[in-house]
Amino acid sequence: MEENMKRLWIAPALVLLCALFITGCPQSAEPSGPDPNLKIENGVLKGGQTPSGTLVIPADVTEIAREAFKNRTDLQAVDFSSCTRLTKIGAEAFFGCTGLQSLRLPASLKTLEYCVFFGCTGINGTVVLPANLETIGDGAFYLCSNVDGFDFSKCTKLSSIGSITFANCKKITKMNLPASLKTIKGDAFNDCPELTELTVHSDNKSLKSKNNIIYTYDERQALCCARTIPSVDFPPSLTQIADWAFKYCKKLKELKLPDNVEMLGFQTFYGCDGIRGTVHLPKNLKTIGIGAFDGCNNVAGFDLSKCNELSSIGGRAFANCMKIKEVHLPEKLEEIVGNAFSGCTELATITVASANATFTVKDNTVYDKGGKKLLCSARAITSFNFPADITEIGKGAFSGCEKLTAADLSSCTALKTIAADAFFGCASLKQLILPASLETLEEEAFFTCREMSGTVVLPANLKKIGEDAFFQCGKVTVFDFSKCTALISIAGGAFTECNAAAFTVKKGSVGSAIKAALIKSGVAESQISEVD
Repeated sequence: MEENMKRLWIAPALVLLCALFITGCPQSAEPSGPDPNLKIENGVLKGGQTPSGTLVIPADVTEIAREAFKNRTDLQAVDFSSCTRLTKIGAEAFFGCTGLQSLRLPASLKTLEYCVFFGCTGINGTVVLPANLETIGDGAFYLCSNVDGFDFSKCTKLSSIGSITFANCKKITKMNLPASLKTIKGDAFNDCPELTELTVHSDNKSLKSKNNIIYTYDERQALCCARTIPSVDFPPSLTQIADWAFKYCKKLKELKLPDNVEMLGFQTFYGCDGIRGTVHLPKNLKTIGIGAFDGCNNVAGFDLSKCNELSSIGGRAFANCMKIKEVHLPEKLEEIVGNAFSGCTELATITVASANATFTVKDNTVYDKGGKKLLCSARAITSFNFPADITEIGKGAFSGCEKLTAADLSSCTALKTIAADAFFGCASLKQLILPASLETLEEEAFFTCREMSGTVVLPANLKKIGEDAFFQCGKVTVFDFSKCTALISIAGGAFTECNAAAFTVKKGSVGSAIKAALIKSGVAESQISEVD
């Protein structure tokens, strides 16, 4: 009887449960929750697995963290369709996700940080940038080489585009930048060989475009250009050319700069190897930035004769302009970095205006006015007599002197410093004799002097050897430290790739300390021997 009563109670209960389940009424099944494969903390998606190859971004995610899915080549798609709160994708979040094939960004997105989709070579078609987007960081779409274009037509809030943002997007042919845009870096479109049309919306009050060049609205600064331009007709109002503005414009054959230009920025015309003839620099020019004409290897010469206001020439400003043969430095020049002419292998003559108060020139070599600091040499030299009374060989002073065969400094009894990059890349340098007075060898002083051979004796007064000072000086047989008594520090990598060399130190506490410093810098203990 009791058993039958139990059965009578259980049967209706089961029927009721089934009915509730079928009708969708409250039930005992577990409620749905966040994808257990994803790591989400306080609305920030930090990574996780995607077994299907498709990443579905949950609706409550507000941010995708830095490097969240970096180098996840298994990702084939990112589904943002549920996103209404996502405002930020962090730096390198999808860096190297080469399997991604399409990209549809959510309307809520405000910020793309640097290198977000760097190297996503599988993305194809046109990427539509969302209405609320405000900032695109450096390298955000770098090397998205199969993207056909970027559509800015919905963008009403975008204010800034960073450095190399769209560089190496080799298929894009035209870009129309939005009215809201205020700033853009000059190299945003580096190595976009098919980009022939670059414009900005006519309603933009910060920028304007002319002949596929982006200027500030007042046309005083040139900012960016399509890299396929064959010529440039600058407005007379132009006073500045921004960093990287014409970098790698390889089809540019002639360069005429208006007289009002006062500043050439960092690597402004870097790699413009199509420019030929003589470039006449404008009379109001005050500053030539680092690497401004680096790699313009078909320019026959640079005429500075009208540069009455020029005060500064930056490092590597004319580097690798291998056809220039002479340079005349103007009266008001106050600063020149020694490697300004690095790799200018035909440069035989350097002169300076007689009224210049900062520099003097002897034997086609620039010194400070007192003649104690050697600053910059002609790069065509094969040999050089170093003055006995110099106290310093300046930064990059002989860098790229590819024909120089010897540096005998033994008579330089006052020389205390060989500055950074001083003999950088002197590919033919075989002999080096350092003076007893030397105290400091700065970083990369003899970097890649690959023909240097024999024994290099480090002098007694030497206190410091900088990072990579003798990098790839692989033919040196002995670095002799046995005379060193004052050596305090040897920086990391000072003798990198000098694997065949022997290192000798003097027995005793000083030698032991030098040995320890050499090992710490990367020299193998087996290369070091102690001598009496």
